[in-house]
Amino acid sequence: MKNVFFLTLLLAAFFACQNPGNPKSGAADPPIAEMARLELHVTGMTCAGCENSIESALSKEDGIDEVEASFQDEIVTLMYDASIISPGAIKEVIRQTGYTVVEDAP
Repeated sequence: MKNVFFLTLLLAAFFACQNPGNPKSGAADPPIAEMARLELHVTGMTCAGCENSIESALSKEDGIDEVEASFQDEIVTLMYDASIISPGAIKEVIRQTGYTVVEDAP
């Protein structure tokens, strides 16, 4: 009798672990973020206020995680989710903020 009880308990535990009872089971999991790093050469920044303008504008965009602008180095570095925003869209935000993104030579 003990063996039957133990076996029943063991089977119940096994099946409970196989199906955690998630009410959303069968629903698609959210996509995994495709984080990427982007470094852009940006001209027109002359002070810390310019850095703040770019950082603020980019931080408002969905998919952008971290932003750091340096007027002295003329560099904007950021981490972004490539499944949400593209490098082209990021460059356009910088342009609309009033700065120039220097494109690499072909």
